[in-house]
Amino acid sequence: AGYGALSVLIEPMWLALPEGHAAAARRVLRQADIADTPLVIFPRAVTPSLYDAVLALQRARGLTPQVAQEAIQMQTIVNLVSAGIGMAWVPETVTRLQRPGVVYRRLPGAALQAETSLIWREPASPVVQGFVEKVRGRLSPAPKRRQSPLP
Repeated sequence: AGYGALSVLIEPMWLALPEGHAAAARRVLRQADIADTPLVIFPRAVTPSLYDAVLALQRARGLTPQVAQEAIQMQTIVNLVSAGIGMAWVPETVTRLQRPGVVYRRLPGAALQAETSLIWREPASPVVQGFVEKVRGRLSPAPKRRQSPLP
């Protein structure tokens, strides 16, 4: 028995900054604008690939990542940013979550992406198979959609 997977969405990551952050007024961020800003991030145990990618991006840009707080829900992460705890990398769709005290900005050259996928245990029950087919039918053609067994 293994797992099946269907990629549903791949989107760029944006920075969520506290509204009072010195760089919040800038439309285009520079690396120096965020150099000393701590991170609010998912714990590595929950999303190891995202955690590692965020820290690797910062290190590759000469920044020393410092994690101020970890949280397991995106809304909690955005709320922590609003409280001024730090900045967070969030998927583009989260920028629609207009939380007072938070601004969203792109960092030029930051190629972080988030992938949202359905994962299910194989062999799948008829209900799960039906759900996966409904989702598959609603997806617009995308260049990186996949369904593959996972170990």
